[in-house]
Amino acid sequence: MGVTWESQRQKIGSIYPPLLLLFLFCSLILQNTTISTRSAYITIAIVYGVISLYFSIYIHQVKIVNKFYILWFLLFASLILFRTLFNPVLGDVVRLLALLTFTTANLIILPQVFSFRQFCLIGSRLGAFLVVLGFLPYFGLSFGIGFIDVSLWGSQLYWYPSLQPMMSVFVNPNQLGSFALFATIASLYEWKTDRSSYTTLILVLNLLGLAFSNYRTGWIALLAALAIYVVYTKLGREFMTLAVISGFSSLLIAFLMMFNVFPGPEFLTEVSLNNRRELWTTSILALQERPFFGYNFTGVVDIVGNPHNSYLRMFSAFGLFGGCLYSILSLGIPISATRQATTDSQVILAMLLVSFVFVQIFNSLSFVGVAMRSSIIALLMGYSITATHPD
Repeated sequence: MGVTWESQRQKIGSIYPPLLLLFLFCSLILQNTTISTRSAYITIAIVYGVISLYFSIYIHQVKIVNKFYILWFLLFASLILFRTLFNPVLGDVVRLLALLTFTTANLIILPQVFSFRQFCLIGSRLGAFLVVLGFLPYFGLSFGIGFIDVSLWGSQLYWYPSLQPMMSVFVNPNQLGSFALFATIASLYEWKTDRSSYTTLILVLNLLGLAFSNYRTGWIALLAALAIYVVYTKLGREFMTLAVISGFSSLLIAFLMMFNVFPGPEFLTEVSLNNRRELWTTSILALQERPFFGYNFTGVVDIVGNPHNSYLRMFSAFGLFGGCLYSILSLGIPISATRQATTDSQVILAMLLVSFVFVQIFNSLSFVGVAMRSSIIALLMGYSITATHPD
């Protein structure tokens, strides 16, 4: 009986995690379709509940390698808890609960259930499938089925104005672009060791999805990820870490020059960044008004709207201390990942983490919450914290 149970346990352990991961991706994508927000969140909650049940029955062990970052996360969560209790607003309470449940699960629990290899393989294949759907409207095959609407965005491609950006099942091309960014880098995991026609097709499809989504932030993020990969292959791990630290430092200095904190080229003070300068300036002014406590999530929305920068969003929401805690987590974990990168899986993980550092510079999304992109970022951070990414 013991042998039978153990064999059954191993079978379940090999079959169910990929299916649960596919359901997880689909549920996260669901909220970016035309389905009602309530229905999407209920579906996501059910999927997380099932995954947590699977974890409690078949795994029930938490392996954490980088406990240092768990401590920083607990400090960050405690700060948000204190700030929300100080001035409870429904929207902030909901985000706090999402942080304590979904984000915590993404950082600690889910990486124990799905291997990093499964995360990359299923994500890359799903991305390729979404891109194939996205191409259909270019051939006159736009369609809508229930809450799924496959059509094109009502603007023009930057690099080929006679075409419109693709959206696939999403309601915005940027959502497809961010998933295609993740899927493109994830595709490299398998392509590096198996350069067959099939894996090459998966990689090319995801890369085309990133190109045709018009997601310029994703293009920059992909170039940054590929740059550190080149440094790793040519110079080694230590230089990759140095390149990442230098890149992050250069971005910070350039940002300070943009707002005349540091002297620099005059053109930096005039760059509009697609009209983001005004939003970033408003966020900085909000931080100056409340440098210690900030305005919390809801307050930032009321004052700034969408800051289009997750770091400024956290500084204006939770003051200098909260913003620094968030930055330590968001920037420190990718740097730590490059220092640990000795295998293919660890290098791909570092590339993904670095790419989403760049994404957060131009978007308000963060690792906090249950949004698709937030969950992907948190899961990637979780793989680095738990180091559950065997080749």
